[in-house]
Amino acid sequence: MANTAAEESSANISTNGSTGAGEKKQIFELDVVEGPMTTTQLRSILDYIGENKVEDIVEGARGIHDAMKILEGTKGVDAVKRPIVVDWNNGRVVLGEKQSALQELIKSLPKS
Repeated sequence: MANTAAEESSANISTNGSTGAGEKKQIFELDVVEGPMTTTQLRSILDYIGENKVEDIVEGARGIHDAMKILEGTKGVDAVKRPIVVDWNNGRVVLGEKQSALQELIKSLPKS
């Protein structure tokens, strides 16, 4: 059984929810990963958010090095808070289910 599912998604973002003439669609790829993240993925995410917000993602971590040790230790992936939404192309991270933060992330994506 696979631990990941991938979907291609497109979003039309405008103030009234409709796409009018002349408005461009925001097209993006969404990968939903339900299994544990790799250490490389976690390291990239931690680099994106910076030292001062590491504990927002890895419970009990005081810095990136500490977070990596926790991930490799007995707590492992259980110490990682979810969900995490990552814009890999632009190096941005949204933690949790904050809809307003997710909408801002989507709105800031380049238009095609």
